[in-house]
Amino acid sequence: MRKLRVGVVGLGRGVSHVAAFHHCQKCTVVAVCDQLESRTSAVSREFGVPRTYSDYSAMLAGEELDIVAIATPDQDHARQALQAMRAGCHVLCEVPAATTLAECDELVRVSEETDRKLQMGNEVRWFPCIQAAKNLAQQGDLGELAYGEAEYFHNLEYLMWTPDGQRTWRNDLEHPQATTLAGGMHAIDTLSWLLDEPFTEVKAYGNHKGMPYRAIDDLTVALYRTPSGSIAKVASYYSVQRPYCLYFSLYGNKGSFERNRLLDPRSEANDDYVFFSRIPYMERMMPLPVAKYHHPGFPDIKGLGHGTSDFLQAEDLVDAILEDRQPAINAREAANSCAAAICALTAAESGNTVTIPNYKL
Repeated sequence: MRKLRVGVVGLGRGVSHVAAFHHCQKCTVVAVCDQLESRTSAVSREFGVPRTYSDYSAMLAGEELDIVAIATPDQDHARQALQAMRAGCHVLCEVPAATTLAECDELVRVSEETDRKLQMGNEVRWFPCIQAAKNLAQQGDLGELAYGEAEYFHNLEYLMWTPDGQRTWRNDLEHPQATTLAGGMHAIDTLSWLLDEPFTEVKAYGNHKGMPYRAIDDLTVALYRTPSGSIAKVASYYSVQRPYCLYFSLYGNKGSFERNRLLDPRSEANDDYVFFSRIPYMERMMPLPVAKYHHPGFPDIKGLGHGTSDFLQAEDLVDAILEDRQPAINAREAANSCAAAICALTAAESGNTVTIPNYKL
């Protein structure tokens, strides 16, 4: 069987995608692209990638690619994904896959018109602890879910300025990175998936007290409602004065799931807890004995950024192509989650409750 040929654009975060596809036996990484030659040459040497590019269009024109992985600044994602699909490539795109509702519409339309598969890169869905929570919910152990929470707390002030004091792309005056659409997308997409429902409307508030020099809020708190009437709260915060925290909780009429906000995020120590009403005399949450990031039985893969989840995410797209099925976070799934984030920003700016389009209908 011919191996699928992969190209990767954006070699900051994209190095992890190179590593993931490099270790997938069904793939070979044949080209990488970045504006910095130092990055392309280093990745080429480390992973044995035969060709390097500084221009994305040139890579698409010069290679017979099956898959393109996109890890460039947020505002470029949708345009580059659409360009790749129109060139005949399947796509793994970092969050967010789109930054406007018009881009959500276009990604769904082009993916279906070209029969090219799009996977939005929310690797959090593949964390063992999060999959355990999903299984508990699916099996009915938590009962009917009424409420869920998610928090993406990550102080990224150090990424807003270059060493010589220039604004980075995240801090650009014209296209600053929106917290809710960027890291917050991991929280939004994962929580909607855990609740097994799309978000239909949102009320939100935000401020940029921590980063007053930015033209956009660095804190957004959104309150969502689902078709069944469940409620979800998502907070995304880029100038928070605490260590990194990716928190989730689920509350049903038979049990609850909560992560621990306090443990070292770099540790594999257990930090997930459950409560079940079916257990008599249960008075406190008990630990959920499941690995956090690294799936047991998988070897350590040099270069991956999130345990084994980056690899499993890439493998899911590869298998979806070979099996002619949709990947886990396909174009419609991605559009739904991006729309929820976009509408939260609109709600925070306008002060109104905003209806969210449903791309999964």
